[in-house]
Amino acid sequence: MESKDQPILRVVEGYARRTSDRAGRLAVSVGAGSSELQLGLPGLAPPRSALICATVSALGSRGLSESLRELGVRRIIDLRIAPSFLRLGLRSRAFADLVEKLGVAYVHLVELSNRFVGQSWHEERYRQRVERHLEDHVELVERLREMVDDGPVMLITAEQSELELGLLLQALERASPGFGVQRM
Repeated sequence: MESKDQPILRVVEGYARRTSDRAGRLAVSVGAGSSELQLGLPGLAPPRSALICATVSALGSRGLSESLRELGVRRIIDLRIAPSFLRLGLRSRAFADLVEKLGVAYVHLVELSNRFVGQSWHEERYRQRVERHLEDHVELVERLREMVDDGPVMLITAEQSELELGLLLQALERASPGFGVQRM
């Protein structure tokens, strides 16, 4: 039984691992001292060494300027093959002007873009292709990881593919552990 003087919000320190079963159900396991990725808390500004994973759709629903200010984003890394900001009501030049005005750097890291989206019908082959792609571009993964340390960094992807994003986060963790992850 909880008393009235106990806080409603409790902060749990630790790390999390996201997995899913064959039915597609998502599970998160948390344990202190694990070498997995640390969770970010929604609504709170992430630590400096943090990666915020977002899609343009998520940014459109939350508001770009408000999200960047609230989260203290220093750099946006775009991993889409052909970036468009029309869902935000902005042309590319207007987007660039807005983020520059907010003091946020924008980097289009096309070399790490997922070129295997249309081949995702066979999960294991898709996993192998994405893993091989990340291994072939380990220097870019390391560069991205360095940017995360100088963050917070907002990572924009085409879709929130749990498999693709999970493999990228694992590659970043192998490059250098100890960063926060927050999803929008």
